[in-house]
Amino acid sequence: MTNKGRAATRLSRRRMLDPVCSRKARARRATATVEFAVAAPLLALLLLGMVEYGRLVMVQQLLTNAAREGARVAVADNATSSDVESAVKEYLEQHSLGDVEVAVDPPSPGTAAPGDGVVVTVQLPFDNASWLASPLYLAGRTMTSRATMRREGLSGTGSSSDSSGNLQSGDNGESSEEGDDLLGDAGDVADDVGDVADDIADLPVDPPTDTGKDKDKDKKK
Repeated sequence: MTNKGRAATRLSRRRMLDPVCSRKARARRATATVEFAVAAPLLALLLLGMVEYGRLVMVQQLLTNAAREGARVAVADNATSSDVESAVKEYLEQHSLGDVEVAVDPPSPGTAAPGDGVVVTVQLPFDNASWLASPLYLAGRTMTSRATMRREGLSGTGSSSDSSGNLQSGDNGESSEEGDDLLGDAGDVADDVGDVADDIADLPVDPPTDTGKDKDKDKKK
């Protein structure tokens, strides 16, 4: 078979296969379209879920930090619930978060006894913090964070400061007597140490004795 015959044969085969190949190509394109139509909604739901839960973790950490800021204010002297609420809201406003509920236990933290725990609770609905107009998975959920710190000051009935900054002394009679006893014992110990030091100073000091080298020099002389 000549070259022209071979070329004609290949051309005829190609013409026969072109319709088949084109039909298969169209079928593959249709299959890809159907597969994308099925998978796209699932991918969109997965993406939105990742956005919502990522925002949840972020806001929860901010609420935890805000509760700690409020607890630091609550344990200070003369602190009030309004001071704590202002500190919490001021921190969250820096991160564009609002409409939070702040609860303080006890309601008047400044009256808590030194060493007692003061609890600050911060609540925020997720709908007010979501990046989506309408949350899909976390709609209606309320995020809560709680921080506990101990009230500053000395435990027991010691000295405390009033709003004017003046010191108010409590019933410290027994403590004062114990302090006086300790000071008296310390004074007695100091007197004993002084007496020992005086005795050491009064001891006679012997002149230094000749060493072996001095004796050898005397023998040579």
